[in-house]
Amino acid sequence: RVVGDRLRAGGALRNNHGAGGVGGRTCEQGSLSGLCGVVGRARVTVARRAELVAMLRYLLLAAIVARAKIVEFPIERVDELTVRDFEAKYVRRLRPVVLRGNARTVAEAENWDLEAWRDYCGEGRIELFQANDESTEWGGFNYDDAGVVPLEDFLRDMKESSLYGFDYDIKCSCEAFVQESFILPYFKNDLMMQGSFGRGVWPVLIAGSAGTRSRLHVDSYFFPFWLTLLAGEKIFRAVALDEWREKLVPLGLYNNDGDALVAYDAFDDEAVRATFGGDDVEVFSTVLYPGDSVYIPVGALHGGLNRGNEPALAVTANFDDRSHRDLLLRHYCSDQHSLEHRINDKTCMEWAGVLDDFYSVDSVHASPPDAPVPMDSVYYNDVFCDAFRWKDTDEDEGRDRTCPVADRICPRRNEDEVVSRLELAVCFARISPRVLPGDTTYDELRVWVREQVADAWPVGTARPSARALDMALKKCYPSRWRLRSTQRRERNGDL
Repeated sequence: RVVGDRLRAGGALRNNHGAGGVGGRTCEQGSLSGLCGVVGRARVTVARRAELVAMLRYLLLAAIVARAKIVEFPIERVDELTVRDFEAKYVRRLRPVVLRGNARTVAEAENWDLEAWRDYCGEGRIELFQANDESTEWGGFNYDDAGVVPLEDFLRDMKESSLYGFDYDIKCSCEAFVQESFILPYFKNDLMMQGSFGRGVWPVLIAGSAGTRSRLHVDSYFFPFWLTLLAGEKIFRAVALDEWREKLVPLGLYNNDGDALVAYDAFDDEAVRATFGGDDVEVFSTVLYPGDSVYIPVGALHGGLNRGNEPALAVTANFDDRSHRDLLLRHYCSDQHSLEHRINDKTCMEWAGVLDDFYSVDSVHASPPDAPVPMDSVYYNDVFCDAFRWKDTDEDEGRDRTCPVADRICPRRNEDEVVSRLELAVCFARISPRVLPGDTTYDELRVWVREQVADAWPVGTARPSARALDMALKKCYPSRWRLRSTQRRERNGDL
């Protein structure tokens, strides 16, 4: 309307070439019907058409810039924020927060600088990625250029490198760091190591020189995560789950699973405002310093830009505890409508409680609720050891999961005997469609699985019955069953 009024006031709607419009065509006959609708179906000259388009673009950009907003992360001090307040203010409200460090976290960061990682833990391997301005893949990286090198080699040349290093498995490659470090109380009741058969790679080291970045992305399974900065400086940005699903999915920037559909620079304010235009999208932004941590809630978009004179080093982990499970089930597993879908996703079954009684270690740390705990008390346990005693080809995801620390600290067992209650529960869940209807709910599946496990491995007994174990291995873990069958014949049937 504004453009049309201005053109009419200037007498621009009368074509100098006659009443028929440019080249004798009217708006109805030409290809400018959309623009003609804006100016009241008037005839437009070539010069005015260009001016009209320019003015429309200007007005649209002005509207976008006025409505987008970039706000500072909430900031809490780790010495003052209780676990109860953390869950009430941030977990349940799906809001991120910066956890400003104290003397202990700063000292830990200073002890583990670039030289310490290179000298004490340089043999472990780190995965390298190259950023791509046009990429809509996870983090905005070019996966064709990914490579894996020893950490010491990458750190030696990192200051001049444009590569970003991810997924250095700390618990398997740097026992010294795990034994010397603490986890903040908000993350210490992590069930991921237990519920995921101990195969989770977390926590990991990520490393990059100034200018390396990860674009805004959502982590797999919508997992929340924490990050603690050890060196350098990092700009961190995030968009909450409800914000991006409600406002960015309709714009075609992301799909409902959080996969990026458009490449843009999340750390250029004008680019963010232009890309997120048309809605009042809240983008959280902050700067992290050594000793600081950040919490990203369930399903939030997030990304980081390393800056400053020194390379950035950070320890980070996805995690899974009981305070997040209802949120994860509601927001990630909502499309699991049939039994077939439910049993094919172990993670959703865990969150729904189908496997809830079968963790081999206590899920609640025995320390006072608001006290940090040694990292090794969370990550080095029986489940961690079980994960590396047997490499099941039916479960293997193709990663190199050799673990020098597990080889050193875990007691050796007969591989054929390594089967846990959790594995039996997964086995029974997988064969449940043979006896349960397709519309079986998570609650009904949970009751049935618990009954089957109780029959096969009664509570209080050291191990399952031979017959039940044989059945479970044959149906769900055939590679183990074949080995057991051979050994059974060799030992004349004695299990």
